[in-house]
Amino acid sequence: MSGISDIDPVAAKQAIISYCLRKGALVAGIADLAAVERIAPAGHRPSDLMPRVKSVIAVGVGGSTQGAWRVPAKALGYFGSTESQAYKIVYGLAFFIEQKFGVQAIYCPPDMDPELGARYPLQSLKLHAELAGLGGLAETDPDLAEWDYGRYEGRRTAEILAERPGWFLFRDGAPGGETPDQVAARADRVVQRVRVVPGNVLIFSSAHILRVLAARWLGLEAAGGRYFVLGTSSLSILGYEHNLAEPVIRLWNETHQPE
Repeated sequence: MSGISDIDPVAAKQAIISYCLRKGALVAGIADLAAVERIAPAGHRPSDLMPRVKSVIAVGVGGSTQGAWRVPAKALGYFGSTESQAYKIVYGLAFFIEQKFGVQAIYCPPDMDPELGARYPLQSLKLHAELAGLGGLAETDPDLAEWDYGRYEGRRTAEILAERPGWFLFRDGAPGGETPDQVAARADRVVQRVRVVPGNVLIFSSAHILRVLAARWLGLEAAGGRYFVLGTSSLSILGYEHNLAEPVIRLWNETHQPE
């Protein structure tokens, strides 16, 4: 079995990311171990799960099933995941690493406390920041959490419309969750904080809250978020034309992935 010192880190990174993308991952990256140790909650740190761990690889896929949102995280840890695409990629990746590089690898489901099974959504956002090379500068902000869907959590739009014709998230909100005004209030607080920063700010979050954020950046009502469609792993840039009084959208929903 080879040792860590025998592995070319650049070639290994390229091989691992190429494997993930070839198998269907949308994004993949190797995070800084110290940063993940700092970000992760107790019980979910890499060293808690595998004391001799040297590297952490993050893989992102799309298309989670409705069941994946409803199954407790602890159960996901037992049988892998109800999202078969994600499971196949990372399970195969662990074997790929062991066979190609001769070092041990383990698949760990995201956002899982080994005992309580609680989810940590802000942990995954900080990991995204780490993969972008900004982990040391990243701060968590509860105002950037995704829309609280209440009783509609994990349900498809078509399913909701079948029992509630005419429903529209950006106008009606979610029963047992947040109203558009409540989400707009969170977005406003983010906008206020961003506008006093003298430089650029990079934000990682989910589609619906970011669509409302864009609307509020322009001074529109939360319902205006309906016009700003966002794809997975997309890039958008909010800015100004001349000064703070002239907010604009400089780039929206750029999904090109550089080679």
